Amino acid sequence: MDTKKDEAATTGSGFKIVEVKEVNSNVEVTIEIPGTVFTVEEEKSFAKLAQDVKIAGFRPGKAPKEMLRAQLGAAPYEAALNELLPKATLEAVNYLTESKGKSYVPISQVHYHINKVQPSTGVKFIAHFDIFPSIELGDFTKIKVTKAKSEVSDEEVANVLDQMFSDWKKENDAKVSKEEKSVEAEDKDAKDDNKSDTKKKNAAYTKPTDEWVKDELAMDDIKTLADLKQRIKEELLKTKDQTNENEYIDSMIKEAINLSKIEVSDSLINAELDNQEAAYKQRIENVGMKVDEFLKQQNTTMEALRTGWKPQLEERIKADLLIMEIAKKYQLTVSVEEVQQEIDAIPDENMKGQYSTDEGRRYIMDIHLRQKAINKLREIVEGDGKKE
Repeated sequence: MDTKKDEAATTGSGFKIVEVKEVNSNVEVTIEIPGTVFTVEEEKSFAKLAQDVKIAGFRPGKAPKEMLRAQLGAAPYEAALNELLPKATLEAVNYLTESKGKSYVPISQVHYHINKVQPSTGVKFIAHFDIFPSIELGDFTKIKVTKAKSEVSDEEVANVLDQMFSDWKKENDAKVSKEEKSVEAEDKDAKDDNKSDTKKKNAAYTKPTDEWVKDELAMDDIKTLADLKQRIKEELLKTKDQTNENEYIDSMIKEAINLSKIEVSDSLINAELDNQEAAYKQRIENVGMKVDEFLKQQNTTMEALRTGWKPQLEERIKADLLIMEIAKKYQLTVSVEEVQQEIDAIPDENMKGQYSTDEGRRYIMDIHLRQKAINKLREIVEGDGKKE
């Protein structure tokens, strides 16, 4: 765990960086805003807020200043702080980035702790945030992972086929029941003489046959039972191939993390835990249940859940940071043209519109950049990339 502490400095607008503390990727910057700067901003906030203040006997905003200030209370101070704290923090971030040669851009929400607010001497506060951690990538040529071979047995094909036939039988049984109810008013002889086609089919097919495939499935490119078995086998292979591919990539990334030095701050992990907790609570409330009652039914607590989530979330954060660092090291980028090509290929017009927004384009760019970084890692692991 690295701890760093820096001396004071001043930004271009006169904000004083009193102290900078770093613990891994967590940063605390103590900043002072001069009294003159705060006073000017507070007066601007007062003038803006006063315009809407209504006091009997005066037009809105035209009452004596003392009366307006009494009515507004601390609102102008709060408005000035809301304006100045982010501004001063941004200038401090830019100054630190330029002077230290590394990015101090926050990758988490900035939290503020105000030490003092005095119009004469100004404001002193601490900005807490996380920055992109210092990462040392390992030698990925040392990674040894094997992709499992995809195989499908005759038994697996038979199980899928049996399930298909069973589902077909159930569907047709339901149709028979519906048809029989619709002719209850007819006499028995008429019903016996006019058995439904559906009922006849159910009686005719006791197991999958060529005739069943041809007549009931009605698939253009599937004519026989052998054709159907082959298609089932192909689909099972595709599914297994994708599963094995995902597991291969996951194993590769885990090994890359183990070989690299990636420090994740507790505050960044806790922020992700907070997001997970909020999403979990929302899902429970969406089905009309109270969170406390649900947790009691499950014989657990939110603290226990957070403890269980933590290792997985920490691993996910490290994986994201690793991939971002690979993209940075090998100067991987995604062009505007690549993003547009992806959007143009979307067949659904509504979805195309969603991805055409700035947010949608950023999402596509992130996904493509992530894939390029994974491909680069794979090249190195499989011997097609350069050892660096």
